[in-house]
Amino acid sequence: MQTDCFPDAVTDWPKGPISDLAAVNPRYPIVKGREYPFVEMASVGENFAGILQFEARMLEGSGLSRFKAGDTLFAKITPCPENGKIAFVASLSDDVGLGSTEFIVLSPKSGAIPRFVYHLACTHAVRGRAAARMEGSTGRQRVPEEVFSKRLLVPLPGPDEQATIVRTLDSVDMALESTRAAVERAREVKRALVQRVFSKGLRGEPTKKTAIGYLPRSWQVVQVSSVVATFQYGLSVPMEAKGNLPILRMGNIQDGEVLLSDLKFVSLPPKATDPYMLRRGDVLFNRTNSQEWVGKIGIYRHDAPAVFASYLIRLVSDSSKIDNYYLGQVLESYSSQCRIKRYATPGVQQVNINATNLGKVLIPVPMGDDTLREQREIADVLEAADALVRSYKPVLAAQQELKSSVAHDLLTGRVRARETAKAVAS
Repeated sequence: MQTDCFPDAVTDWPKGPISDLAAVNPRYPIVKGREYPFVEMASVGENFAGILQFEARMLEGSGLSRFKAGDTLFAKITPCPENGKIAFVASLSDDVGLGSTEFIVLSPKSGAIPRFVYHLACTHAVRGRAAARMEGSTGRQRVPEEVFSKRLLVPLPGPDEQATIVRTLDSVDMALESTRAAVERAREVKRALVQRVFSKGLRGEPTKKTAIGYLPRSWQVVQVSSVVATFQYGLSVPMEAKGNLPILRMGNIQDGEVLLSDLKFVSLPPKATDPYMLRRGDVLFNRTNSQEWVGKIGIYRHDAPAVFASYLIRLVSDSSKIDNYYLGQVLESYSSQCRIKRYATPGVQQVNINATNLGKVLIPVPMGDDTLREQREIADVLEAADALVRSYKPVLAAQQELKSSVAHDLLTGRVRARETAKAVAS
């Protein structure tokens, strides 16, 4: 059954599947044994932040996605479409690039403006409906290719109208890019702080060489299991679009945070949910999914009631040995994440890290008479850096809401592009 993504569009524009505008997963000719630019899933930023980096990969098989400059990469595996992992390939160092098998490539056909295809794919009207048609097992659902070739109908304005729409939406994107750059600078500050405090501390101590690198002399390297009292798996229950209590999933863990957005709910008696109620400062760990998502850590920084799903683990710390916020910050650090991912065991369709293996991970911990005080000092510094990053999020959200509203008006023809272009310019 076909779904009209823009039922309120003007009637003088024809409608058709996105494949009328773009070839879906084109099979560009490639040569085995040759090196090509490569984009993995982790290299595409969330919230339409573009391609963060290209790598190089020798072609050995034929299963990878293929793209050219001007194509759009649409991440098809949950929770990537929901999180806005959609990227426009602005340029390439070769004629063809390769990407993860989890991308659907949209390659503009003759008469279609490349950036128009990209902006169309980014709209909630298209992206949301594509995500709603995912297929597969829980946690590994994927958008099927036929969504773009058969299932979703979109407006098909002419090239001149497409070009004007693109100019308007690109001008909004420029403001978004400026804010994202400020966010990235704040994140760079956080990364530098993490590298310093988890290797040198805050007190100017001499350092010593350990199994995980140089640390302050009074610190120790311990296994996570020695400072965590309980590893608690979440609830395994059916979820609903509406209900009494939010239940958090892997997609709610992003950049060290637990987000209260894109929520599912459960309606269960308190006796069933009370043991899983989250408290401010709780540390959650994503134990299963793709290599990119497994191992992600989030600190619950809310007072709102919520529980957590079975593919998450709550780390209940031993409060006499480690501060919750310190634990979350150290496990989220790059070096700890590398150590965590070494324990990832492949499954049929996903990788897993169980509680036993998580407990084996080595982390640096200040030790001494005031061990908890030093941990809290470090956590406070890093929490302040995180707060700076979070301060930009309302600005980004407002700009994204503006783009969403403008895009809908333009792509339905309710406001003609030339009129909106003048308004945005003013």
